[in-house]
Formats: sequence, structure tokens, C-alpha cells
Amino acid sequence: MRFDCRLLMLGLGLCAATSPAFTLSPMSTTLDSKGNGAVRSFRVENESSNRVAFQITVLTREMDAEGRETNQPAADLFTLFPPQGTIAPGKSQTVRLVWKGPENLARERAFRLVAEELPVNFTLEKDKAQIKVLVRYMAAVYVRPKNAKPNLQVTGFARSETNTYVLTVTNAGTAHQPLREPALALTDAQGRKREVSADSLAPVAGQNVLAGQARQFVLTLPADFQEPAYQARLTADE
Repeated sequence: MRFDCRLLMLGLGLCAATSPAFTLSPMSTTLDSKGNGAVRSFRVENESSNRVAFQITVLTREMDAEGRETNQPAADLFTLFPPQGTIAPGKSQTVRLVWKGPENLARERAFRLVAEELPVNFTLEKDKAQIKVLVRYMAAVYVRPKNAKPNLQVTGFARSETNTYVLTVTNAGTAHQPLREPALALTDAQGRKREVSADSLAPVAGQNVLAGQARQFVLTLPADFQEPAYQARLTADE
């Protein structure tokens, strides 16, 4: 996923183009594990001309090497107020999120805050079907201990059977690392160094490596990259 936000809209029946019934902000936030910083507020705003019903939940967030997420309920770790509500047209609702999990964390923990519109039927013009529109946002939430920092390490870089290269990046640090403006330097067995072009790093750019987890990326390099393996160094803007 290239951006820490997902928006899903499903339309049933005949309908013209629609805009989301509500918006959620911010789409990413970081909480402290204790003290005043363990509280954050989200804003749910109804930009439509209809009353909107919504619900908010929090899920854990684990990511495998290919970037696929696994989520589980995390209601026992947070207090949400209010978890549900209705918003009149043009109005907004503030939702308060409070961390109530362990105060002493070894490393940052990642979660998803999910804001969903509860199903509402809208009546269109005569002789047209009713539609049901569902809007779902997934914001990124991080709970971070004091002085947590990422530490990216390339733990694998080798040619595959399909003549591509598999780059394995491990975050040995205590905070997540977005891969903004990544740069990859390769050194062959003879000590010759080369920089990989930004185009070849497109599968890496914008990705995210959570604390204590690893990601793998398949890179297609120009034909003159022939070595079976390289020493690799990856950097990215924090």
C-alpha cells in the first residue's frame, strides 16, 4: 500500500457519480504510550446533504513480507468516545482515542482506526432504484515509546530464477519507516559501486516497514546488472 489510507465505496443499483458521505481526519497519527500524549482526537465530518450514521473501531496491524496486512480487534487496548453516532448535514463529530495498553513498550505498535458509514438508503428520482452506499476509511495509528527510531537494514539482495532481484529490508529499529525517496547503492564482488535508478525502485517508493518487521521487493534492473548477488545499502527520507 502506498499510502496509510484506504477508502472503499460500494454502489448498488443505478446511480450517478457520488462523493463520500463523510470524511475522516487525520489519516495518520502517533500516540505516546503514557501521559498526556496518549490521547488523540479524530474528526468525522458530514459533507453530504443527508444525515450520516457512523461507527469507529480499532484493529491491530501486522504486515507480511509482501505487504499484506493482518488485523484483529484491539478494543481492549483503547478507549473510543463516541464509538458510534449520527451527524447532521454539514456538521462534524470529534472522536477521542485514548491508549490504555501497557505504558512501557519495547517498540512502537501499529494499529488501524476504521471509520465506517452505517448502511443508509437514498431514494433517487422516480423509476430509479434505491442505492446503498458504504464508505470506509482506515487511518494509521501508532503508539510509540519515548526515543523510538527506525533502523533499516538490507538483509538480502540476490538474483532470482526469473532474472529479477529480490530485496529484503528489515526494520531492526523501534519505530516504523516510510520509504520516501528511497536510494539503493549496490557493490559487486570486485568492489565496484552503482546506484539504482529511481525508476527501478518504483516497487519500493512509498512503502512502509513496521518496527521489527521485514519486507521483500522484487526489482527489475537493467540488463547490465549481471552479478548473482550484491552488497546493498538502502536509505530513505524519514
